[in-house]
Amino acid sequence: MQQLQRQPLPRRAAARRLLAFGLALGLGGPVVAAERPELPPALFENAQRGPWVPPASLPRGGALPEPTRGAALQAQAEARLRADFEAAAAAHGGRLTRAQAEAAGLGYVAREFERIDRRGAGSVRFEDLRQFARQRAAEMAR
Repeated sequence: MQQLQRQPLPRRAAARRLLAFGLALGLGGPVVAAERPELPPALFENAQRGPWVPPASLPRGGALPEPTRGAALQAQAEARLRADFEAAAAAHGGRLTRAQAEAAGLGYVAREFERIDRRGAGSVRFEDLRQFARQRAAEMAR
């Protein structure tokens, strides 16, 4: 059986096929603003939400910072969680219901709400969340 060799397409034919393919995908015309979906607003306004620093943001020749570990990392995480919780609960007397936690983007609080609200009050304080997190950490350490 004779094997067929593929011949390269002439440049014009290749360009036409590429253009036809692009038009079929809708890439050929100008993009109208109404066709583009709007992006959701940013959840956080600050540039960095954790200990990781993108290498591009370091000064030229700068070294990466030493990673935070142990008690310092735990304190940093708790401070960030406290700030988020208190910002959401400020208008609600320092307490959050499940719906308020969901609306504030505190999914962990919303998912574990019954277990955090051990008093059955229908709302939780940051201290309730803190006690729950420490209890869970102790359970996981066993």
